Amino acid sequence: VYTMLATDREALSATLHLEPAWLVLAVVLAVLPLLLNALRVWRWGRLLRPGFGLRSAARTVLMAEVGAAVTPSAVGGAPVKVAALARFGLGTSGGMAMAALGSMEDLAFVVLAVPTAAWATGLLPRFAALLRHASDAALPGQGFLVLAAIAVLLAVVVWMLLRGPRGARRLVRLRRWWGETRGYLRLIRERGLGTFLGNVVLA
Repeated sequence: VYTMLATDREALSATLHLEPAWLVLAVVLAVLPLLLNALRVWRWGRLLRPGFGLRSAARTVLMAEVGAAVTPSAVGGAPVKVAALARFGLGTSGGMAMAALGSMEDLAFVVLAVPTAAWATGLLPRFAALLRHASDAALPGQGFLVLAAIAVLLAVVVWMLLRGPRGARRLVRLRRWWGETRGYLRLIRERGLGTFLGNVVLA
């Protein structure tokens, strides 16, 4: 609806004169990423929680896409994805683990696909030169300073949340959550390599 309201009317009317085959292809290409993401979520979901269905995975992906569309770009769809997975039986720890795994899969795909595409198209030397230029332009120690500032900020936030009686109750819940997370991490480490590699290809 937003696209139809924000797009120029002449551009929209031009789509009426396109060949139906091209419109069908455009729809397929638009839906394909959603289907592949649902398949990735389903592969992890059935490993972490037997009985996790493909329908739940599809609903999770759709809810995450809607959440990413209506929230600021800094928020994205990850919180909605975690909440949806928790609702479908994986809990907060399982939802956070799957959200992190999805980001790691996307990163692994980019790290592998971009140099491969640059090599296949003969642009690898230019790509390497671009990386060298980016590394030379970065200020020495800039990354370390940013990480140190983030660590200090997180330490202050954690200290404020865990002090007092309420902090003690939060600490109990945090220990329970960490115990569940360790169980998921153990399962992922023991049986999740094939799922991870397959999802990198699907990404």
